[in-house]
Amino acid sequence: MASPRRIDLIGIPLDLGSGRRGVDMGPSALRIAQFGGRLAALGHTVNDRGDLRHPVRETRPTGNARKKYIRDIARVCRQLYRASEAALEAGSTPVVLGGDHSVAAGSIAATAAAARRPVGTGTGCTGQHR
Repeated sequence: MASPRRIDLIGIPLDLGSGRRGVDMGPSALRIAQFGGRLAALGHTVNDRGDLRHPVRETRPTGNARKKYIRDIARVCRQLYRASEAALEAGSTPVVLGGDHSVAAGSIAATAAAARRPVGTGTGCTGQHR
């Protein structure tokens, strides 16, 4: 088994990037299923950071028909980038509880940025996958 990690759970129940309703229930469903507790039972230290603020589909204009909700999605992804970056800088592994797949843009970008930094300059790669 891999070494125990510090894990930050970050919920983002966004459904603006999906054509299907219900994906916004993902973070709640994972918490009800005791996902954090299961990670802790494996020896990890888990800190649930709660859900990031996000727009609700029914309250937002769709905008461009080919790029629905793009501004709102980009804003949420920037927010998730900052949350993921903060977790990485603190030595934690961010685990994002989504929502639709559009949120990957924020978490993957933060992890990629951390991996590009040289070791010893903050959040560099240490040879382990984050």
